[in-house]
Amino acid sequence: MRWRIPTTWRENGYANCGDEDICAKAHERKLPVHLDGARIFNAAVYLGKPVAEITRGFDSVMFCLSKGLGAPVGSLLVGGKEFVQQARSVRKALGGGMRRQACWPRQD
Repeated sequence: MRWRIPTTWRENGYANCGDEDICAKAHERKLPVHLDGARIFNAAVYLGKPVAEITRGFDSVMFCLSKGLGAPVGSLLVGGKEFVQQARSVRKALGGGMRRQACWPRQD
């Protein structure tokens, strides 16, 4: 299996500086660009921009459901079908998966 790993990896910040230029230069070289958008929804509120506008140009985005959205656990990876299938395969190969969270009382 050959993994296609993005060579440009951005972490979203509230400044959102130069992302369009970075994406354009990477894409000119046929390189995918990933955005670590753990707190992308917080950034969208701060910047007054929709998430779709902030993430435009990126090939894949990961965001966290528990950071700012109030979910007890979970993250989502968004990208093309082939990329997500590869990511799922890599996650399984490395032993990743959902772990049980104690968010409710046990009923014995």
